[in-house]
Amino acid sequence: MSNFMTSNMNKSLLFMVSLLDFMGFTIGATIFPEMILSSHSHLVPQHWDHSLRLLSIGLVLCLYPVGQFLSASIFGALSDAWGRKKVISITLFGTVISSLLTACSIQWGGIYLLLLSRFVLGLFAGNVSVAQAAMVDMSTEKTRAANLSLIQLTLGLAWVFGAPLGSVLSNSQLVSWFDGSTPFFFLTLALCIVTFLFVFSFEETHHIKKKLERLHPFRGVTLTIQAYQTSSTMLPFLIWTLFIGGWALFLQFLPSFLILAKSYTTNSVGPLLALMGGTFAFTQIFISRAVFKRVKAQKVLLLALFLPPLAVLMMAFSHSFIFFHMGALLFPFAMGFVLPAFLAFLSHLGNLNEHGLRIGQAQSIQSLMTIFVTLVGGKLLGWWTLSTCMVGAVAMGLASVLFLMHYLMKISKIRKE
Repeated sequence: MSNFMTSNMNKSLLFMVSLLDFMGFTIGATIFPEMILSSHSHLVPQHWDHSLRLLSIGLVLCLYPVGQFLSASIFGALSDAWGRKKVISITLFGTVISSLLTACSIQWGGIYLLLLSRFVLGLFAGNVSVAQAAMVDMSTEKTRAANLSLIQLTLGLAWVFGAPLGSVLSNSQLVSWFDGSTPFFFLTLALCIVTFLFVFSFEETHHIKKKLERLHPFRGVTLTIQAYQTSSTMLPFLIWTLFIGGWALFLQFLPSFLILAKSYTTNSVGPLLALMGGTFAFTQIFISRAVFKRVKAQKVLLLALFLPPLAVLMMAFSHSFIFFHMGALLFPFAMGFVLPAFLAFLSHLGNLNEHGLRIGQAQSIQSLMTIFVTLVGGKLLGWWTLSTCMVGAVAMGLASVLFLMHYLMKISKIRKE
């Protein structure tokens, strides 16, 4: 097989691995709230009151990113030592088992088994950081951001495909034997197919192996903290933390904001989210990849970082249908540039044998901030309906200013030398 065909096969497999990982989250985010809140649900004990059911929804959704936070840096470091193929292959088998456990927990009506399966599924979904590292392995300086955009594309597509797939396959009115477990049985089957193809078709991309340091259960936490401890990585990762925290706060509570502040209903929120997810995917497929092949990621960030907070403010304060939807389209359009460019920038901070570690750290920080905003966002929204938008926009805006300052200091230092 030629190098070109091998590269395309590898990229396709990494794309599918990441897409199915993210769909494991989006399917659950779509169907779990109604399943748990329904008085007819057998998933939770009937005597549980509304507040306890709400708490369980938060736990079910929160445990997935908790698992990713703990594992992403570890898998990234392991892949630097063992190679990308071995680590992704092992985690795919784990993903198959945990997805099957999720389906069985819904079939058997076991909320505690569901909580366990979601945590384990999140653990193995930390392999997204390894998929990103493999993309970096196959990239040059010019193609790094473009290749990473393929992985970020799956985040948007997971909402475009995962949300409706979860709704349809769990709807017993369409097919009598459909229920909440059906989407996860389908996901398990898809994961089995991709695992088989990956094991037998993927060619190793990482050949410069790094000596593996001793790992322990909380090594992911230690590796994440290390991102803030060296002078070359501290400020970039602080900027990433601020920006991704603001992004996650706005996005996690966007449906609640729309319902409370913009008089949306559950039925009307779905199409808007699908439109935003589709815009994100379209930007990645047809626009940003072409731009990244011509413009360095750092220069793209200088321009694009200021757009998401602007879009959020447009949505928050607009009273015009057109102006509001301009903001709703600008946000995913800008993120189609920002996410892959930022990851390319962070991966460049490490040596050739540390790409997996740097991207793993970025993934862990993203998961950690998702957990944090999930815990605090509800209280903020209860205080003021625009609070999640405002705090999110301020965090992203501050990150943009800090990145500009970091860039100017770097240019000044280079000129002095």
